[in-house]
Amino acid sequence: MTTELGSSTGTAMAAAVPVRMKHVFLRLLNTCNLECAHCYASCGPSAREALTLETVLRLVGELPELRPETVHLEGGEALMFRGFWELLDALNDHGISPAITSNGLAVTQKTIDRLKGRVSRLTFSIDGPTAFTHDKIRRRIGSFDKVTEAARMSVAAGIPTHMISVVWRETVRQVAQTVALAEELGVDRLLLFSCGVIGAAVQNEAELRVDPQTWVEYLWEVKELAVGRPWIWYELDRVPRGNLPDFLPVDYQPVCTRRKRESIIIDPNGDVYPCGYFIPTGQSLGNVHNASLRELVQREQTGERFSGACRDPWSLETGMVELCKLVSINSETPTVGARP
Repeated sequence: MTTELGSSTGTAMAAAVPVRMKHVFLRLLNTCNLECAHCYASCGPSAREALTLETVLRLVGELPELRPETVHLEGGEALMFRGFWELLDALNDHGISPAITSNGLAVTQKTIDRLKGRVSRLTFSIDGPTAFTHDKIRRRIGSFDKVTEAARMSVAAGIPTHMISVVWRETVRQVAQTVALAEELGVDRLLLFSCGVIGAAVQNEAELRVDPQTWVEYLWEVKELAVGRPWIWYELDRVPRGNLPDFLPVDYQPVCTRRKRESIIIDPNGDVYPCGYFIPTGQSLGNVHNASLRELVQREQTGERFSGACRDPWSLETGMVELCKLVSINSETPTVGARP
């Protein structure tokens, strides 16, 4: 990955980085009960990489020093982590109510009852508005019915519930139906992400990739749908350079820069990354077994963007800019603006 405005090869500590994280993602394990076509970490039933409970409990003790706004438990399937409930107890004892992302397969009413009041939110991955689209990319018939049932149980229990939907070739023209599904489920937030070509998606690119013209049409459509629906958040990703003024909010701020790092990802091997796109290349900030979290989050990373707009090789070829920025149009926004 290359940077928009240059890079640095230094590995020295970046003293200007404040230790105040918005998000800390704990990827507990790569084991999963699904083997999805677009999984950026290539998780699946045969994957065995996992943090030990001992390591995770030690990290929980270090988290308060980073003062994270949100601690995310992810996988693989986070609920399959051996010692999950002990981990949740430890987080709660430190005053942390984590956010959990799940594919819904392991969620029962008993699970919901045990999580209620102990988590900040549950996020369910639903990749498309129908069983056909979701089950196809998830490689499991019946997974759509399970995850939508889990989302309904979570909403009914009063747990803040989010829905993540990856936009790919089968669903890029179905965004209105995806919004309708989120409304029908009653979730608090819909997050729409582009399908990154990393991990398992590299082998499935022909099935997943959206062509540039269709993607721009999607961006216009979701922008219009988001007016009056501030609960819709969508990723500003792969935006044509000439269309940046059409999509960038006036208050846009770069994310994940070296001097303003907002999040870190801790993978099942203990490696720490500033962004998921660095995981396939192994460009970590270091490992939790060799340094404290406070030290790791202040290290510089070669290739980390300064401007909040990085460009992968595909983007360079198509003239698009990788912004990697989730935005929501405020409900007070008067108009969307005319298309060029």
